Amino acid sequence: MRYIPRDNNTWHAMHAIYALRHSGDEYNIEPVKSALRHIYNGCCAYCEGKVEPVAYFEIEHFYHKEKYQQWKTNFHNLHFSCPRCNRLKGDKENDTILSPNYYYENGEWVTHPTEIDSCLHYTGYLLFPNADATSKKGEGTIEMFKLNDRPFLVWDRLRRYIEVYNLLKVIFDVLKSGKDAVKQLDRPIAILFQQTISYTNPDAAYSTMIIQNFGDEIKKLLSIWNVYRKE
Repeated sequence: MRYIPRDNNTWHAMHAIYALRHSGDEYNIEPVKSALRHIYNGCCAYCEGKVEPVAYFEIEHFYHKEKYQQWKTNFHNLHFSCPRCNRLKGDKENDTILSPNYYYENGEWVTHPTEIDSCLHYTGYLLFPNADATSKKGEGTIEMFKLNDRPFLVWDRLRRYIEVYNLLKVIFDVLKSGKDAVKQLDRPIAILFQQTISYTNPDAAYSTMIIQNFGDEIKKLLSIWNVYRKE
């Protein structure tokens, strides 16, 4: 899970908000779906998996639409979700889990951009609550969405982890060969780096896992490559 910034001044968001104001009690409308798809880059707000290649996404209400009907069509309360995460959350109370961005506190919608990182971390392809976190929301989020107990989700993360590990191993082995070999293979190395870095982009599934596990290594290898290219 990662923090998802939301700018309500973009065309997608403004169109969705306008449509919701004139939709009566309906929230599952195309402008809203389009905006959420754009904001969340097609990744589930909770498990970070890509949704639409294999299923239809669902609009998840962080504050459940039956218990908090006043926010049923409030854009701040709507999130891009895979069907599995939406079912697991259901109508459960939300005070023990993390929000991908907005909370309603003291009469207004607010965000806590660093909260998720302070509560959760990846070790390898598994997600853990931070031991020194003051909030138990990390543990509650892992438990509610079964983020380490859904076999297909865990295997999908593992596959992505192995892909990046193998890419970095190839890059490391080439760089270890010395600057002459690096200069001869400059174009293939560039392609390998391009593929590796693409896994850290917001539109990539499990990008948080890749950044936390391999972010420093990617930076170090890029630095070495650039030094060899300049010599």
